[in-house]
Amino acid sequence: MRKVLVAWLGKTDLRAPTEGDVVGTGPIAQALDARAFDEAFLLSDYEASVVAPYVKWLEGRTKSRIEIVHERLSGPTELGEIYEAAVRGVQRALGERPRDVSLTFDVPQSFVARTGAQSMSLTVSGRNLALWSDYEGTDPE
Repeated sequence: MRKVLVAWLGKTDLRAPTEGDVVGTGPIAQALDARAFDEAFLLSDYEASVVAPYVKWLEGRTKSRIEIVHERLSGPTELGEIYEAAVRGVQRALGERPRDVSLTFDVPQSFVARTGAQSMSLTVSGRNLALWSDYEGTDPE
């Protein structure tokens, strides 16, 4: 099964290459360090010139293929736009015909610390969930 990370690129991530002593490696690099992903689809509202140095730094740290998905938002609190962009990002990551899908949500460390656990995640899996196609004939599979 292909392992894909879909995440929003944030300011802490962008600061990590030059301000690592202050902000650490950032959430995305931490996720890529913690798990072996084949690909990472990073959703971003930042200009390409701002993102490029981060991508170069990140590619030097991981074997995962990195793809930036530019999504224009009218504001950082426009939850409807953020949701729609996230759905497009997940659909792009899944591709035309997802076979085996497993979505994992890593619980933020600030919450995990209150439980006494070291880490926590929630995973939902599915098989042959949907077919996105204009084809109307019989499914050859």
